[in-house]
Amino acid sequence: MTLATIRLSPEAGKESRLRGALVETLDELASKPGLTGAHLLLTDTPQTSALTTEQQIRGMDGAANWIVLLSGYDREVVHEVVSKRLSTPILRSLGAQDNVIAGRYALAFTMTRQDVAPE
Repeated sequence: MTLATIRLSPEAGKESRLRGALVETLDELASKPGLTGAHLLLTDTPQTSALTTEQQIRGMDGAANWIVLLSGYDREVVHEVVSKRLSTPILRSLGAQDNVIAGRYALAFTMTRQDVAPE
């Protein structure tokens, strides 16, 4: 199982255009062989002026306004989609700010109830 995440924020005034393009693209990708899901998450970050103790210790966190999640059983398909359909230049042309951050992850280990059941 492979998971790609793309953290991005829309440019002011381009939210509708970017969201529409992403929804259309992700809807199309959701049925692509090799993929198991394509999602757009919109964060609802509370506006507060007071830092938590944890934030004070580690420093201020950056927050992504939007997060694209792309999962699949074929690692090459996931990487190809990120590189060719959801790359930073493409997202920028659709209205994303230039602070796009992509991450790729692979399932390294899984355990079922039977694996840990007492003998």
